[in-house]
Amino acid sequence: MKHPYITLPLGALLLLAACGTEQKTEDAAAEPPPSMTLELSEEELASYGVAFTAAEVREIQDVLTVPAEGILDQRRMGIASSLIDGRVRKVFADIGDAVGKGAPLAEIESMQLGELASTALDLHARTANLQAEFERLRELKKDDVASAKALQRAETEYRTTKAQYEGTLSQLRTGGLSNEEVEALIAGKDEFLPIVTLRAPIAGSIAERNAVAGQRVEAAQELFTIVDNSTVTVEGQVFQEDLSVLRTGMKAEFTTKAYPGERFTGSITAIGAALDAQTHTLPIRCAFANTSGKLRPYLIGELHIHTGGKDSTLSIPTAGLIYDGDDTYVFADEGSGSLRYTPVEVGRTFGKWIEVRSGLQPGTRIATEGVFMLKSEYKLSRMEEEE
Repeated sequence: MKHPYITLPLGALLLLAACGTEQKTEDAAAEPPPSMTLELSEEELASYGVAFTAAEVREIQDVLTVPAEGILDQRRMGIASSLIDGRVRKVFADIGDAVGKGAPLAEIESMQLGELASTALDLHARTANLQAEFERLRELKKDDVASAKALQRAETEYRTTKAQYEGTLSQLRTGGLSNEEVEALIAGKDEFLPIVTLRAPIAGSIAERNAVAGQRVEAAQELFTIVDNSTVTVEGQVFQEDLSVLRTGMKAEFTTKAYPGERFTGSITAIGAALDAQTHTLPIRCAFANTSGKLRPYLIGELHIHTGGKDSTLSIPTAGLIYDGDDTYVFADEGSGSLRYTPVEVGRTFGKWIEVRSGLQPGTRIATEGVFMLKSEYKLSRMEEEE
């Protein structure tokens, strides 16, 4: 069965489409825009502990801001490798653990170590016997009772065996035994177990662990990586036009979105010798005392270098900033308890102040205390509006 079709003129179709578009536009226009204003009473402002500071033109030090990233400084890391072939018997440390220098990380059981210990004991006994024989023949030679040839043969055998013995002791130490453990083995103080303890070469935190109980390992196999994060190195990239102002020792601050509003203070420790061929930037390195433990290698952020120059610019306290994704806002005071959630573009930071490039006029008061409570109240009011 064929279905009938209704044919309309092209003009009618265009008219219908236009009507539909106009209706959608009217519907969209009918929806009120979301409010950017928070209305609070004087009592609420007081209970939230809100205080205001005016945006003003202030004299600031010139600050050079460059992209930066925390790096893994090889001078502050250590690798704990197996010193002998064997099998992991126990593991004492895991990723993230803080360890001191010399702290036990794992135990490795080694047949090779047992064989070396047995050889060392045999050579120790042989060396003692050969030394006694050599000294006996030397005394007899004085009385011409022993021949020079016999004395020479005894001395050669004694010194050869002694060298083998000392070489075996060296292998035991290389395999991970301490001097005290080697001495105890030779003296027969305790029953010897062919187990060596792998210890931390530096103090720091375990960054990598490649050891599990029962695992077969070989000499020189890397089992743990330890990083000393008490001081963290941050590397920044400086464009060639800014190179003339840089000096080692200059104050530097590091900021990162991982910790909004926080600033870590350090200084320039090294300036690169050559520019990158592709980016034409020069790497600089800054050291930061990591007393809070928050800084990590590969953390991305910005370096702010205090170059010593001065400038005047509109600024506000950093305490008033609100970070929302990639955008920055403040609560601007409009009077009578009305606070506008205002987007601002910020720039250079100097101490507790930050440059305002757009969004505020000189004299505008912004909230600098009680900001967290205001943000919570604002978000709550927006949710209620959306409902």
